[in-house]
Amino acid sequence: MTARRALLIALITVVASWAVLGGVLAAGWAPKLGLDLQGGFSVILSAPDGIEPDLMDLAIDIMRDRIEGLGVAEPEIAVVGDRRIQVQLPGVTDRERALTAVGTTGQLSFRQVYEIGPAPGVSPVFADQATTTTTTVPDDGATTTTDGTTTTTTSTTIPLQVPAGVDPETGITIEDDPPGVADPECATCPRPTADGIVPPMEACPDVCQAWLQDPDSGLIYRVGPALVTGADVEDAFARYLPPSAQSLGGWSVDPTFRSAGAEDFEAATAYLSRFSVGDPMRSLAIVLDGEVMSAPPIASSVGFGEAIPADSVIITVGGGDDQEDEALDLANVLKYGALPTAFERERVEAVSATLGSDSLQAGLIAGIGGLILV
Repeated sequence: MTARRALLIALITVVASWAVLGGVLAAGWAPKLGLDLQGGFSVILSAPDGIEPDLMDLAIDIMRDRIEGLGVAEPEIAVVGDRRIQVQLPGVTDRERALTAVGTTGQLSFRQVYEIGPAPGVSPVFADQATTTTTTVPDDGATTTTDGTTTTTTSTTIPLQVPAGVDPETGITIEDDPPGVADPECATCPRPTADGIVPPMEACPDVCQAWLQDPDSGLIYRVGPALVTGADVEDAFARYLPPSAQSLGGWSVDPTFRSAGAEDFEAATAYLSRFSVGDPMRSLAIVLDGEVMSAPPIASSVGFGEAIPADSVIITVGGGDDQEDEALDLANVLKYGALPTAFERERVEAVSATLGSDSLQAGLIAGIGGLILV
């Protein structure tokens, strides 16, 4: 090969390389940067011992859908060992929101309210704990009444045996795992029935009840088994409702029920509407991962035994500056379903892009130097 021919080939190669680079830049293509080059964080989540491998795979699929629903493309999620999942999220800036997306179980249930605590932070378990009694005792010589007796008023605290699974300090259920209203264990609980006869809530076993708090109001609710669950939700989307005469407005989530779930919901509301206006048992608590999102009563305009259409359900979210994010995240969780088990956040590591950038820069310098030498 002559020197002239070699020079021509080199020039063509350089021109072609620059042309390709220009085309890539014009098309807006960019290389996918990893965690060390882009920065972000990594989290390790641990599942309970003995979890089945197929459930781990299902959890990964749900986590990936949720993260992509937040706008993060192709998150790196992998099983580590037997029961750990590592999630790497390069370029994510809202750390807590992403952690909530991958770590929230997303267990949704609609449940009848049995009782409401008398004040924020006071559980119905403890509402009637303190009692006042009047006791008559014999006089020891110094009388204060004409018949020789002294009347004293004493306050007696009766130790209460809290139901199994309830924190004795707070009166709140420690781990909420609601059975369905059709569970045989819950046969004596209040439920929709064809004959309209409602069993008393006192007949409902403790295992079919829970004492759960609304984190916004602080109120603690005693609720029954699940009438409808998140598995009955087919889709969900967030939207903003402007203020009106009926509501203050704000962000909310509209769930779309599967056909069987819609029937169960309408049967449940028809049953709740049999209770008188003002009775807590006319209310339907919407519970997500052991917290009461809201507990709206059936409106007074709904007649006795009348059902509310399932397509009119709206889940309101708490107030605050992050109300929109809360609604979007809840819709995201409901859309892709609950995780098959609860995961614990074992370790979270922030990764800086500095080290990766330094390594990339050093590699580029070395590469350019090698080309010059060649």
